[in-house]
Amino acid sequence: MAKGRDKQGREQKKKKKAPVPAPQRGGEPARNPTPVARVDRRAVFAAIGFLGGLLGGLLGVGGGFVLIPLQVLWTGTPQRFANANSLVAIVPIAVAALPIYYFRKGSPQVDFHVALFLVIGSVVGAYAGARLLKRIPDRELKMLVAVVLGVLGFKELLLP
Repeated sequence: MAKGRDKQGREQKKKKKAPVPAPQRGGEPARNPTPVARVDRRAVFAAIGFLGGLLGGLLGVGGGFVLIPLQVLWTGTPQRFANANSLVAIVPIAVAALPIYYFRKGSPQVDFHVALFLVIGSVVGAYAGARLLKRIPDRELKMLVAVVLGVLGFKELLLP
């Protein structure tokens, strides 16, 4: 009988322990440890990606203007991770839109010669920006993103 009680006591102790969320990068605990919350979070990221893709294909913007702010605001993703996620997401967005712009009726709207130089400059700029990102504190980084988005927004309103 004592063995039965000991076994029941151990089982109850096991049940009382709450699961510890797996740490994220930087040692921060996961925000949504339950499977349902993870699914909801994935749906939010999918919605952000949809908006980024939609606006990327429609207006030619999506990464810095949509994906980064929405990740920070809607999911609480740290600014640095939102920047990195956005850069990774831009590649498939561009690949998906390319055939539509290139194989449109009439003449293609893509100038590969110009695009090549844009790619060269973008790769060098992205590398330099990622290296510089390490030296900018989080608060200043958020302010910089807000200022750039604000200035470009006013420019579009005043000088379309």
